Amino acid sequence: MPTKKATVMIQTPVEVDVNEDGNRALTEALEQMPVVAILTGLQPSRAAEVGLALVGAGVTILEVPLRGQAEPLALKAIAALVTAVGDRALIGAGTVLTVEQVANVAATGARLIVSPNLDPAVVKATKAAGLVSLPGVYTPTEALLAIDAGADGLKLFPTDGSSPRMLKAMCAVLPAQVPMLAVGGVDAGNVATWWAAGAKGFGVGGTLWGPAMPTADVARRAAAFVTAVEAARAGEPPPAPPPAAHLAASPLGETAVVVAAAAAVAALVGNAMDEAACAKLDGFAKALATAANTARKRLRESE
Repeated sequence: MPTKKATVMIQTPVEVDVNEDGNRALTEALEQMPVVAILTGLQPSRAAEVGLALVGAGVTILEVPLRGQAEPLALKAIAALVTAVGDRALIGAGTVLTVEQVANVAATGARLIVSPNLDPAVVKATKAAGLVSLPGVYTPTEALLAIDAGADGLKLFPTDGSSPRMLKAMCAVLPAQVPMLAVGGVDAGNVATWWAAGAKGFGVGGTLWGPAMPTADVARRAAAFVTAVEAARAGEPPPAPPPAAHLAASPLGETAVVVAAAAAVAALVGNAMDEAACAKLDGFAKALATAANTARKRLRESE
C-alpha cells in the first residue's frame, strides 16, 4: 500500500497591497502613542479643552462617535477638535456606518473614520475621500476583506468578547504592516497582555472620559493610561494604579490654576533648554491661551 504523506499547515501572513498614505498616517500616530480616546457624548463647547487635556497627557488620536448625541452635535465637536488640536493629533469620528456619514465627517476636516463593523462601501468611500480607514472586525475573514477593501488598520471589536490568544492567532495570518487595535474592555490592568499578543493600539472610552467628568480628571486618567501603555511597550510591569480618591479629585479652583501656571513659568525662566523643551513650552503657551479664551467665552455666555 502506498504511504500517506502528512500535510503540514504553516501559518504565514497573507501578502496584500496596503494603501500607503493612510496606513503611514495611522502607523505614525500609533507609534507616537497607541491610544485612541473614544469621546462619546463630547459637547462642542468642551471639545477644545478636553482635546488639549488629552494631547497634553500624550494621547494624540481622538475619536468622537456619531452615536451618544445628535449627529450634528458630534460633527460640531469633531470640527472643534480639528481647530484646537488638529495640527498635533489625528482626529476622527466613530460609529460611521454609511457613505453619507463619511462625507459629513470629511467636511469637518477630520482625517479618521472608525466603524464598529466592516462595510466595504464605507471603507472605499473613506479612501476615496483621502481619509484613514479603521473598520471593526472579529474574524480573519472579515479582517482580510477589510484589507482588500482598502482599510489602513483594523480594530478587533469587542475585545471583551474575545481574548488575547484570539488576537495573537489572527495577527499570525494578517499582514504585519496593517495594525490591529484592541477596542472594548481594555484598561491599564490588561493593556500589557493585549500588547504582548500583538495589538498595536487600544481604543479606550470610559477609562479616560465621560461627559460628566471634569477635564482635570480626564487629564489625570489619560496620563495614568499613557504611563501603563509606555510600560507595556517597554516590557515593564504595569505601574500601581493611583488612589481612587486622586482620580476622583475635584478640579482646581481658578485661583489655584493661575498660581500653578505662574509658578511653572517662573521656575522655567532663565533655565537653559533644548529645542524639544522649547517646543513643549510653545504647546503649553498655546494651551493656556486656549483655556483663557474658553473661560472668557463661558463668562460672556453666563452674563
